[in-house]
Amino acid sequence: MNYTFKGNFGTLELVVDDNGNANGTYQKGGTLKGAFINNSFKGGWNNNGFEGLIEFTITNNKLEGNWKKGLEDGPMKGEWEGEIIDDEMSPKSEHEDNLVPASYIIYFEEQKYSNPSEFIKNTNKLFESFTWENEKDCDEIADLYRQLNKISKTNVPKYGGYLYLFTTIADAQGEGEYEAYFEWNYAVEYGYDWLDLTTESKSVVQIVGEKYGQSEFEKYFPSLFLLTLLRIIDDTSAIGVAEYIVSNNVAAFKKTFPTTNDTLEDFVSDIVIELLKAIGYDINDYEGECTIEAQYFLDAGLDMGFNYLSLAEDFRDSNV
Repeated sequence: MNYTFKGNFGTLELVVDDNGNANGTYQKGGTLKGAFINNSFKGGWNNNGFEGLIEFTITNNKLEGNWKKGLEDGPMKGEWEGEIIDDEMSPKSEHEDNLVPASYIIYFEEQKYSNPSEFIKNTNKLFESFTWENEKDCDEIADLYRQLNKISKTNVPKYGGYLYLFTTIADAQGEGEYEAYFEWNYAVEYGYDWLDLTTESKSVVQIVGEKYGQSEFEKYFPSLFLLTLLRIIDDTSAIGVAEYIVSNNVAAFKKTFPTTNDTLEDFVSDIVIELLKAIGYDINDYEGECTIEAQYFLDAGLDMGFNYLSLAEDFRDSNV
């Protein structure tokens, strides 16, 4: 039996044989493999050199489930949601997985904000259907930005960082020609103050966890991490920025939520690395070791496998 779904993972084609063995493809090169029994799938995924586990159930033509990075046992973190579509009723096109501005506005406002990497992918796909050389496209993106900015004002801690991601991606995709400029007062007003952070010796992980709780943590952390990163660059050195980045990790999460499973992988650092990459600072471009001294947040210095100090210096040089 063949299934076709469309959801937050793009389009998923799932093929199930008579014994319940299932294989699927999604996005560009992503694959699933596992067992599909009683309308429930359990197995693994592989995409762009990464792999992990996934589970989902199909009920009333809707797919709902969760996924995680890594093959070891542990709680599922990301969400998979979709709905069966009829191939004959939904002809494919070159940009079939792209969101158009009208649907992107709804997506921006109503998504659960638990998976920033999915937001980044969807935003990049949005711009694949536009070109900065077309005046009409430029006007459409400018209007889209104005509407996203209006939404962001309703809850800057939740939306503000994502608006920054949108403007950064717009700048890169449009070669600086799209009128989508981040409002820096969002960072000034809602990002956490450097003096407050260092006086209390708390990372954004701890502050967000204490304020919003574990159930809302992933909804607010990515946005407030970025807003705070933008705010502190005028108040500290590259060393401070580097320690700020690496101090937002799963250890701080476990410190805030002591009942967390001890085997929980460092999903917080994964989020931070993904956010940094989206705004132009891919950690893989900073090969080389460095030591982060424990001056502000850490209980002890850390020997890092990548040069976060150089990354922090580049970030400050571009934004001060």
